[in-house]
Amino acid sequence: MFFRASNVCVQTKPVQLVGEYGVDSFTEQDDGSLLFEHEYADDEGLLSWMLSCRDKVTVLEPERIREKLYQITSEIAKRYEGKRE
Repeated sequence: MFFRASNVCVQTKPVQLVGEYGVDSFTEQDDGSLLFEHEYADDEGLLSWMLSCRDKVTVLEPERIREKLYQITSEIAKRYEGKRE
Protein backbone atom coordinates (compact mmCIF):
# COMPACT_ATOMS: atom_id res chain seq x y z
CA MET A 1 0.00 0.00 0.00
CA PHE A 2 1.20 3.52 -0.61
CA PHE A 3 0.42 6.66 1.39
CA ARG A 4 0.33 10.27 0.35
CA ALA A 5 0.40 12.59 3.38
CA SER A 6 -1.90 15.17 4.37
CA ASN A 7 -2.18 12.83 2.13
CA VAL A 8 0.12 9.94 2.71
CA CYS A 9 1.06 7.36 0.14
CA VAL A 10 1.79 3.80 1.36
CA GLN A 11 2.06 0.25 0.00
CA THR A 12 0.66 -2.67 2.05
CA LYS A 13 -1.73 -5.63 2.20
CA PRO A 14 -5.41 -5.05 1.30
CA VAL A 15 -6.92 -6.82 4.32
CA GLN A 16 -5.78 -4.13 6.74
CA LEU A 17 -6.91 -1.33 4.43
CA VAL A 18 -10.32 -2.81 3.74
CA GLY A 19 -10.94 -3.49 7.42
CA GLU A 20 -9.96 -0.01 8.54
CA TYR A 21 -10.90 2.21 5.61
CA GLY A 22 -13.21 0.27 3.26
CA VAL A 23 -12.80 -1.01 -0.29
CA ASP A 24 -12.89 2.47 -1.79
CA SER A 25 -9.83 3.58 0.19
CA PHE A 26 -7.23 2.33 -2.28
CA THR A 27 -6.44 1.84 -5.95
CA GLU A 28 -4.78 -1.33 -7.17
CA GLN A 29 -1.65 -0.62 -9.21
CA ASP A 30 -0.39 -2.54 -12.27
CA ASP A 31 2.19 -4.37 -10.11
CA GLY A 32 -0.52 -5.56 -7.70
CA SER A 33 0.38 -3.10 -4.96
CA LEU A 34 -2.19 -0.73 -3.53
CA LEU A 35 -2.08 3.04 -3.68
CA PHE A 36 -3.62 4.42 -0.51
CA GLU A 37 -4.12 8.15 -0.15
CA HIS A 38 -5.57 9.49 3.05
CA GLU A 39 -5.50 12.56 5.23
CA TYR A 40 -4.13 12.08 8.70
CA ALA A 41 -4.27 14.04 11.94
CA ASP A 42 -0.79 13.63 13.38
CA ASP A 43 2.58 12.16 12.48
CA GLU A 44 2.85 9.91 15.55
CA GLY A 45 -0.45 8.15 14.88
CA LEU A 46 0.45 7.73 11.23
CA LEU A 47 3.91 6.35 12.03
CA SER A 48 2.42 3.89 14.55
CA TRP A 49 -0.03 2.67 11.94
CA MET A 50 2.73 2.27 9.35
CA LEU A 51 4.90 0.33 11.80
CA SER A 52 1.96 -2.02 12.43
CA CYS A 53 2.13 -2.88 8.72
CA ARG A 54 5.67 -4.18 9.34
CA ASP A 55 7.62 -4.69 6.11
CA LYS A 56 4.49 -4.35 3.95
CA VAL A 57 4.54 -0.55 3.80
CA THR A 58 6.43 1.84 1.53
CA VAL A 59 5.95 5.57 2.03
CA LEU A 60 5.99 7.44 -1.25
CA GLU A 61 5.38 10.87 0.19
CA PRO A 62 5.76 13.14 2.01
CA GLU A 63 9.53 12.95 2.36
CA ARG A 64 9.52 13.99 6.04
CA ILE A 65 7.37 10.95 6.91
CA ARG A 66 9.67 8.70 4.87
CA GLU A 67 12.62 10.12 6.82
CA LYS A 68 10.94 9.72 10.22
CA LEU A 69 10.01 6.11 9.45
CA TYR A 70 13.59 5.45 8.34
CA GLN A 71 14.97 6.95 11.55
CA ILE A 72 12.66 4.86 13.74
CA THR A 73 13.37 1.59 11.94
CA SER A 74 17.13 2.30 11.91
CA GLU A 75 17.11 2.76 15.68
CA ILE A 76 15.21 -0.51 16.10
CA ALA A 77 17.68 -2.35 13.83
CA LYS A 78 20.66 -0.99 15.79
CA ARG A 79 19.31 -2.60 18.96
CA TYR A 80 19.61 -6.03 17.37
CA GLU A 81 22.93 -5.68 15.53
CA GLY A 82 25.31 -8.40 16.64
CA LYS A 83 22.65 -10.10 18.79
CA ARG A 84 21.57 -12.72 16.28
CA GLU A 85 22.55 -16.30 17.02
